[in-house]
Amino acid sequence: TGNSLFLFQLNTSNASISLDNVSIKEVGQDWTLGTGWSIGDGKATFENSQGAGNLTQGNVLEVGKYYKLTFDTLETNSTTFAYSLGGGFEFISAVQPNSTYTVFGTAGGTSINLRGTSIFNGSITNISVIEITDDTNLPRIDYSPYSGAGTCGHWLFEPQSTNLLTYSEDFTQWTTLNFTANSETTIAPNGNTVNGYDFGDGYIFKDTAALDGSSSYTNSIYIKANKSATIGLRKGGASDGTDDADINLTTSWQRFEATSVASVTLNGRLLLDNRTIKGYGVSDLKVFIFAAQQERLSYATSYIPTNGSTVTRNQESANGAGSSDLINSTEGVLYVETAALADDSVIEGISISDGTVSNKVVIFKWNTSNSMRGRVTASGVNSLNQTFSVDDIKSF
Repeated sequence: TGNSLFLFQLNTSNASISLDNVSIKEVGQDWTLGTGWSIGDGKATFENSQGAGNLTQGNVLEVGKYYKLTFDTLETNSTTFAYSLGGGFEFISAVQPNSTYTVFGTAGGTSINLRGTSIFNGSITNISVIEITDDTNLPRIDYSPYSGAGTCGHWLFEPQSTNLLTYSEDFTQWTTLNFTANSETTIAPNGNTVNGYDFGDGYIFKDTAALDGSSSYTNSIYIKANKSATIGLRKGGASDGTDDADINLTTSWQRFEATSVASVTLNGRLLLDNRTIKGYGVSDLKVFIFAAQQERLSYATSYIPTNGSTVTRNQESANGAGSSDLINSTEGVLYVETAALADDSVIEGISISDGTVSNKVVIFKWNTSNSMRGRVTASGVNSLNQTFSVDDIKSF
């Protein structure tokens, strides 16, 4: 325990030895085992007969830094588990066996705590804590084709968002009626293999936690079918069975989106509907579904995978993205080719300045529909401050 060296030494001269399958595994010396915890056979196991207890490792985190915690579950009783990145405990509900969980957070202390709650039984393994820094939190490059630019890559900057659906691809965890897996498979938009389903006179849905009763929620899901068909997609509002949107399926992958304001504080729901009683009832329908998502936003952002818990993607930003070596001291051009995520009232911009608000050049997405604004300020006086109309703020 006091040395980092692991050694095999042959003490007999003029001899030889063969070694194979050498393995070194940590068996828990760095962990403090609280009530109910034990370590062995490559896993940490919690048994709740004595109440809640913590699995703790100290001096792992640095206060104020941002971390990613990942762990795998083995057997569990599918109840609530908790974790702490040096601060208060966060809870993960309905933790499933044989699943990977990934969470993010800013350290409020130096210790990592994994907590078996008073109702949890199970075991975990492959625990990993990684600091997210500038070189691990790289900008995402989107290669989706867009008008006039072929498949050129572009940076994708999105706001913080959470996928409220706890199982975005494992549809065996959803509630179904006349919706059954078949032997067919296809390749999803992310390159994974996904299963096909026979979609009879019925539905498939997944509920989320209670909506706040006033915000916009957006549901999105990728679907392709064996033929053209119209079915229902529950929007991001109330789960009272009256808030459907018609969507038209084809034989190619499409991402369908539906947005509404939650008018009540019932649980949210994403529901695909093929029931005759609702006016659909397409016969002999076969579908592939992938990447289900519900967000507390008025538009859909890029896909956030989940498997047993909600997952949050942090806001992205770029600072100091230009090089001063390329900018003349007295003149030049500020240029951006961009597409907005939504035509909303949020003002966003890109700028160059001397570090003050008195001398700057700014290009804005403005707070009126399909509008941009240019502004040039020198010595605190605007020499240009003009709004320009565009055909579609969401196109490059």
